[in-house]
Amino acid sequence: MAGPPGAENNGPAQRSEEELTNFIKEAMTAYNEHNFRDYDLWELFTDDFKGWTLQDFRTAIQWHPQFFQPPQGRNEEQLYRNRLLTGYGRELANMVKMYTEELKYTGNGDSLDHKLVIFYDICSRADVPEEAYMKAFPTMLKGLALDFYYTNLATMNWDFSAICQAIINYFEREEY
Repeated sequence: MAGPPGAENNGPAQRSEEELTNFIKEAMTAYNEHNFRDYDLWELFTDDFKGWTLQDFRTAIQWHPQFFQPPQGRNEEQLYRNRLLTGYGRELANMVKMYTEELKYTGNGDSLDHKLVIFYDICSRADVPEEAYMKAFPTMLKGLALDFYYTNLATMNWDFSAICQAIINYFEREEY
């Protein structure tokens, strides 16, 4: 969808209320009809409203606050589920940037309990929530521990604590 006539750096302050109303209605109709979501919606939105300033949006909200209400029929659970579907990519990427090789668990004489303290701290600083710990876990491993994880545990349908216990049982038993 293209912006309104003369949209190049021409926000709602330079347009009549009727033109603005029609443009916003057309944009919202197109977004809904084609069921645009997430990145597709963002790409279209940024293209359609290119050149708009914060003040332009404030003017539009003053003229038509109903256009800027949260979507109807979406509750907290649906928003949470949608968040889970994103996979926490940004948070996990930030976590990877924070981990140095020295902080990772090798299974060669180091303590998983100690490395988990580091893991929880880094998860907290990177905003990785508890429900994403299983996706984040391999980030804290290297060498033999990482090989063991992918060979024996990655396909198991275990919870986080069971995976940790399996690592401890394999690498930190007395005869190892």
